[in-house]
Amino acid sequence: MKKTGIVRRIDELGRIVIPREMRRTLRLHEGSQVEISINKEQEIVLSKYSHINEISDYAQSFCDIGYELLEMPVLICDMDKFVACSNTNKKEYILNDISEELEKIINLRRSYISNVCENGVCVKLVNNDSQTYTSQIVVPIISNSDLLGAIVVVNLSNKRIGKEELKVAQTISKFLSKELE
Repeated sequence: MKKTGIVRRIDELGRIVIPREMRRTLRLHEGSQVEISINKEQEIVLSKYSHINEISDYAQSFCDIGYELLEMPVLICDMDKFVACSNTNKKEYILNDISEELEKIINLRRSYISNVCENGVCVKLVNNDSQTYTSQIVVPIISNSDLLGAIVVVNLSNKRIGKEELKVAQTISKFLSKELE
């Protein structure tokens, strides 16, 4: 474990403040959930909690089904990292941080569809994304009004993405949000 040399006092309510730079590095925002545990050395460990990560096997099944239906790569991310993907280079995405552009789209809390052939803009999914997409869909996963992640459908060919593909992504999002209630 990396020591920082930062020491904090516990207040009368048992609270401590996580330093701003650590929050920024871990992408912890107001309302972020943190899991508290004790390791073998009896140290308190704080970990960023991801609802989506808890159901990653289930999410992978939905990615595979989405690919079968759409014949396009389908990816699922929480608010930080990709946790499942189908028919794409998993090493490029799984457990890699989502890009800031994708995070901004997810935070809009509405479905996003873009086709380059219609002058749309396709955002990079991860910071070092080597792919050039011709179209993409981003559908947020919202459960009990909490924004948990997104379903992403990407296209590398010249096929236009339309309402049918959007409906499939929205359906996957609804199933996952129900599972996370």
